Amino acid sequence: MLDPERSESNSPPDSPSRLGLPTESFAETSGDPPLSPQPWVMVQFSPEGDGIASPPAATFDRVVDMDDEVEPYDVEPTRNRWRWPVILFFLTVASTIWVGICGWSPLSVIELCLANMSFMPLRQAILANWFSGLLYSFFLLAILMAHELGHYFVARWYRVPATPPIFLPFPINSIGTMGAVIAMRGHEANRKQIFDIGIAGPLAGLVLAFPVAIMGAWQLDLSLPKGGGLGFEIPLAMRWMITLMHPDYSGQVIWLSQLNPAFTAAWVALLVTGLNMMPVSQLDGGHVTYGLFVRHAHWISYTLLIFAIAYMVYQQVLIMILMVVLLLLMGPTHPPTSDDTVKLGWPRTALGLASLLIPVLCFPPNVFKFNF
Repeated sequence: MLDPERSESNSPPDSPSRLGLPTESFAETSGDPPLSPQPWVMVQFSPEGDGIASPPAATFDRVVDMDDEVEPYDVEPTRNRWRWPVILFFLTVASTIWVGICGWSPLSVIELCLANMSFMPLRQAILANWFSGLLYSFFLLAILMAHELGHYFVARWYRVPATPPIFLPFPINSIGTMGAVIAMRGHEANRKQIFDIGIAGPLAGLVLAFPVAIMGAWQLDLSLPKGGGLGFEIPLAMRWMITLMHPDYSGQVIWLSQLNPAFTAAWVALLVTGLNMMPVSQLDGGHVTYGLFVRHAHWISYTLLIFAIAYMVYQQVLIMILMVVLLLLMGPTHPPTSDDTVKLGWPRTALGLASLLIPVLCFPPNVFKFNF
């Protein structure tokens, strides 16, 4: 806001003194003011006529005329905002194709190449599994993209600033990625808006993930030997699918030698969705539970964090260590929205309560099992 004590009643309405700006650097003659090394603060006007000064970080060489319509200053052009998301997306495409070609065990292929001092093991893997790598990458990134675009489009609908989806490649683990994220100014959304933004991603991703999971469960060849040394523990939702299509199977782990691209992509997508729907901090589940219970959701966050630490110590599950560190860095509680008094209504409340089952259905307790 402008300081009224610095205004002069005898000055014209558009004079520098009426704007609360120094007059020493303005020329006495009419015309544009000379350029000065002293930065000027842009002044914008609200519809009610109140002057609002932008933060000092945004500096300009001249003062904007009060009669001009001022567009919001875009610090970063659109082209630059999309540059890194596009680069990271294609790196994740390459990373997931590579992992699929390696039969979801990239370190094994690297070790064989180093042991034989030859690229022949890699060449053989490419010739044998290139199509599996393409299918795995396509299925997985389609689901993750649907998830993140669900957040992105709802945020844009509510005019909440958000980045494009940012994918995180990880070519040396068994799934080829660490998922995807968007960053947004969540404090500009009210209670209903943050709920809608939070729940839109998981629902959009699950719309694709469940058909891919059904396809993958149908294609499983459970007669193959349990090889590869690494097993993927089956989440509850996928266990039901396997039971329907393979009634004789009663196991809880699918091993590397038994995997197929669709099943693995769906497994990873459900794992990411279940992890994101944990009701803590600013994860998707944190947005949903804050929308449902407002500040009472903090008790849910603390309870889950304590449970995760206890489970991690008891079972020595490495994935829980990463989750706990992430939650501690982000902070276990959700910040307030721009208006916590907005009501959700019973349809959103019912949907939000039902969505709390997503981690139970999609997140396997131990994730991986090793058999070396």
